[in-house]
Amino acid sequence: MKVALLFLLGILIGFLLSSLFNSLGLPNFSDLFEVIFGEANTASILIVSVLIIILFSLTVRGLIKQVKEEK
Repeated sequence: MKVALLFLLGILIGFLLSSLFNSLGLPNFSDLFEVIFGEANTASILIVSVLIIILFSLTVRGLIKQVKEEK
């Protein structure tokens, strides 16, 4: 239960920080990738997609391990 609450809280904070950064004129995650890889083309979209999938899968694996340890 605690992990699910922290997960939802993290998503909420992510949305709030994204809008706060946007209003302050600071770059967000998509702007950062555009600066790193330039204009969107097939290769950069593929690289960014793979990076996001890796980050997401590592996060989910960590959450699953935490839930199993709590039981």
